Amino acid sequence: MSRELIFTNNASSPHTAFTVAGQCVSMRNSNRSRTPRTWIYIALLILGCLMLPTAKVRADGRRHAADATREDESSDPQFVRMGVLVIGSYKSYDAALRAAKSYGQRSGHQYDSRGMVYDKKRGLIWPDDSEDEIWAGAYAPRRYDTECAPWNGGPCVTVERSAEYEGFAPGLYIVVDGILDRSPERAQRLAAARKLVSGAYVKDTDIYMGCMH
Repeated sequence: MSRELIFTNNASSPHTAFTVAGQCVSMRNSNRSRTPRTWIYIALLILGCLMLPTAKVRADGRRHAADATREDESSDPQFVRMGVLVIGSYKSYDAALRAAKSYGQRSGHQYDSRGMVYDKKRGLIWPDDSEDEIWAGAYAPRRYDTECAPWNGGPCVTVERSAEYEGFAPGLYIVVDGILDRSPERAQRLAAARKLVSGAYVKDTDIYMGCMH
């Protein structure tokens, strides 16, 4: 919202007027001098105007897209825009698992379960007896490129639940070959994946990078 202050106070004017956030506020002059209370009132109105948001507004009253984007990005710094390198999507876990292991062998990127198991009723989860009591019996999406193979720092292949990634169609198991930022490596990794699976793609999503406990 834009700010505007317009003051008029001269001998020919019967009143003092000023515009605050598009609304005219006036106080008629008199021969008597202003009281301290009057000046306090004026000061508070000016201060309120100066504290109004300054985002640009279009003629139709909506925010410009650039302003909206900047505000959304800064709303929660714990979410980071990353690209999920998807090799394939499957309705069944078994089909996704077979595809993940096959692709891992052909690409040289090790398949890793991240310690999770498949439950017929609950789907892909960490075991109920997991050492991590908070996530035992639950699922959390892969967040890092080398999350499942930290010992060698290389890419790895996992099966993930699509519903846990914002913007992905729910109800699928996806074979993931990486979590990528916008560095040149993204294009290189995608090109390499498409040599083995022509339908591979990278889809951007907001991934939570804060504490998981």
